[in-house]
Amino acid sequence: MTMPDLTVILNGHREGILAHHTLRTLHRSVSHAHKAGLAIEVLAVLDNADDVTRTVIGEAAGPNGYLQEVADARVIEVSVADLGLARNHGVREASAPYIAVLDADNLPSLTWLLEAHRTASDHGEPCVVHPESLVIFEGRAVVWPQWSTRDPRFRAENFYDQNYWDACCLASREVFERHPYDATGRDSGFGPEDWHWNTEVVAAGTPHLVAKGTVLFYRAKTVGSLMSAHRAGGSLIHQTPFLTDPEIAAATLDEARSHGRDEAPRRSRLLKRLVRETSGKQARRRLLDAEVPPAPLTPTQERLARLRPGFVDPAHYRYLYNAPGLSDDEAVEHFRTVGREAGRRGWLSREELDWLRPDRFRVHHYRALHHDVVGLSAEQARIHYLTTGHAEGRRAVLRKGELKDLATLVLDDYRDRYPDLAQHNDNQLVQHYLEWGRDEKRITRFTVTERRWAEAVTVSDEVEAEWREMHGYEPWVPVPTASVLENYHYVGPPYDGSLTAGSAVWWQAIAALDGARPDVIFFAPWVRMGGGDLLLARYATAMTRARPDLTVAVITTHGRSTHPELLGDDVTLVDLHSMAGYSEMDLPERQRMAAMLVGQFRPRVVHIFNSPEAYDAVQHYKRSVSAHSRIFLSTFAIDYGADGEIYSQLARRPADYLDVVDRVIVDNHAIVDQFHTIFGMPRSRFAVHHQPVELPPRRAWTARQPDAPLQVLWAARFDRQKRLDVLADVAEAAAGRGLPVDWHVYGAPVIASAADNAEAIARLEQAGATFHGTYSSLDDLPLDDIDAFLLTSENEGIPLTLLDIVARRVPVVAPLVGGIGELVSENTGWPVGRFDDADAYIDVLERLRADREEADRRADAGYLLLADDFSWDAYHRRLQEIPGYLP
Repeated sequence: MTMPDLTVILNGHREGILAHHTLRTLHRSVSHAHKAGLAIEVLAVLDNADDVTRTVIGEAAGPNGYLQEVADARVIEVSVADLGLARNHGVREASAPYIAVLDADNLPSLTWLLEAHRTASDHGEPCVVHPESLVIFEGRAVVWPQWSTRDPRFRAENFYDQNYWDACCLASREVFERHPYDATGRDSGFGPEDWHWNTEVVAAGTPHLVAKGTVLFYRAKTVGSLMSAHRAGGSLIHQTPFLTDPEIAAATLDEARSHGRDEAPRRSRLLKRLVRETSGKQARRRLLDAEVPPAPLTPTQERLARLRPGFVDPAHYRYLYNAPGLSDDEAVEHFRTVGREAGRRGWLSREELDWLRPDRFRVHHYRALHHDVVGLSAEQARIHYLTTGHAEGRRAVLRKGELKDLATLVLDDYRDRYPDLAQHNDNQLVQHYLEWGRDEKRITRFTVTERRWAEAVTVSDEVEAEWREMHGYEPWVPVPTASVLENYHYVGPPYDGSLTAGSAVWWQAIAALDGARPDVIFFAPWVRMGGGDLLLARYATAMTRARPDLTVAVITTHGRSTHPELLGDDVTLVDLHSMAGYSEMDLPERQRMAAMLVGQFRPRVVHIFNSPEAYDAVQHYKRSVSAHSRIFLSTFAIDYGADGEIYSQLARRPADYLDVVDRVIVDNHAIVDQFHTIFGMPRSRFAVHHQPVELPPRRAWTARQPDAPLQVLWAARFDRQKRLDVLADVAEAAAGRGLPVDWHVYGAPVIASAADNAEAIARLEQAGATFHGTYSSLDDLPLDDIDAFLLTSENEGIPLTLLDIVARRVPVVAPLVGGIGELVSENTGWPVGRFDDADAYIDVLERLRADREEADRRADAGYLLLADDFSWDAYHRRLQEIPGYLP
């Protein structure tokens, strides 16, 4: 028997009748190569095949099959339940020096085998040869060009999120034996096998080439494909040293940091104005100041205005009709000579001015939100809102998330991407995106590559002829008429050799690690001034102290970090949000980034602090992220929205979400009960770990006159959870009862906007409260002069600020929400039953003021409780007791 020149490995599983079309086109390609003098062996490797697939393939490759006319064909049965492992088995059984692999549902072109063998032979050295292009049919209508590694468009750095070649290829036996396929079964969490294999071969220095003029007709099955299973099951490519190489990161860093700088999106005037509101505090302040309505008329003026139809207030008139350049006299004259005749108004009531406050109405927001207003001028929009919009309950202020999303909108791309928007003008596009596109997750911008790929496909005469002939072998392949080709587009890696947004961020992240391979990864949304950020820093620092031999990294995924110094020098910070390209990535891409960092580095421990992207990564990539790492989560409270909606990173998760999580680490027992009661989560999956606090020496109390006002401190974020509005209720109730209190307020918004707190701040100022700004530590607060610390939170864990206050023996008044009851009781503080019961707070403050000795005794009891249960020794001891946490 003559030694074959080429072995074709055909993988079969459950393709059924689809394999018939593949075998017919394979017979055609083998015959063409056979006529040119090649001796070919065909090995059909059936892995747990069904009866239909076994029958169809047996008719072609069995002892009496039609492939025997042009090749030595045989069928091999295996039971490995894995495409890559079955392929490895075929390699071991192959006889030829060159091997080609093909799946049993794809269709090779006539010249594929001959030209691929010729290309590999002419090259001489080990190489991998691919078809020049893939024509994808059935489930998709696209063409995927396959480039050589010598092509200037090829960028191995894009392997992070781009596979350059399909599995169909030809290579020498040496290449396949040196690089066997890794297991990537449907339920493994890893795949596809060819992506990882391609990466490994390129990293080893073996070139990939293309056989000119050859095509693979690739079937994108609508159901049942392995690729679909990998996508649905959240698969990642296996670990490969290539993707964590610091030398590649260093060589790519400058380009990665400049990603997207040359893509300046075109904006309508309306969109420019809206996007400016996300550009910085000073710009937002100027824009908000321009929206502030004038002062209301005095009661006397308003009575006069109601009695006199021709009354005009110049400031109101200028504001209403957008005429800031008019002097008072000019405004009055304009109204009398022009405005009154035109039906203009000369003044606004107090109620109307209240409607037009910037936190309730903004001209550009109103026009963007409503299609019948989008074309109105600023003055027409104001009048429309006063006469129609407010009565109809129309929304007139965009949410922060909407403004942020608008910053990514590119008008031409949005219009070109969707035929239904072809006739929309610029302002209509903005309004359409807010009303429909945002909820529909429509694409708002193209990268340079996507814009190029959106062009219609062109093919050579030879490829068109092959395409037409392939229709006769498989009618699912459409005849390439002009109308068909118009609907085909290109896909694949960037055609211009640029980095994708994901790859740009990936290599910046690898550079930020500076060659370190983290043993422990903490994920967090950001590092800011909140209590959760301090807890993150404590856990990261505790890990470095307990195990100084470990490399610890904190990866932030959700927003800008303003206090990275919290982490210390022994912890590496990878701030994804600050990296060029990250803003272009959608949520699924960010989830995949978090999962890939775990999958490629395989840290021993992953600890997630309220990072939405990382929480989602555990859900969508659970098998791959947990395959080599222990997963821990931390959450501190269940939040409630204004309408009572429950918010938690653990809410709305699949029932099996915690199956791959070692423990959810919380700081109080109450939240464990909540998660068990509300979500049915087993208590055994939680670990309660109290936070530590430094215990300073006993403070010296300042003597007080019996009738002196109480000095009450409130210090927290100005965010909804902390309920600054409830503090305003309490301050007003104190004034109503005649209780003398000096209110000292410290803090600033972290998540909320300034407008969200404007009303509460105004009420507190009216009640005489003093706002002192932010604070970086309790040393900034005048604790020696304070009689009580007041907490008004709607929900909490055990706040760090509260621990520090109790440690300094300041009497605490706090509601029994979340875990606060584990610290504040009738013995250790002054508890309040409901967070929003203003009268209950005043009752407690009156008791505290009347009995200073009891206040001192309770403060001492709180200090002793901390010494027993909240010390640093207890913290480190209990950390070691969490199973598997310290690797």
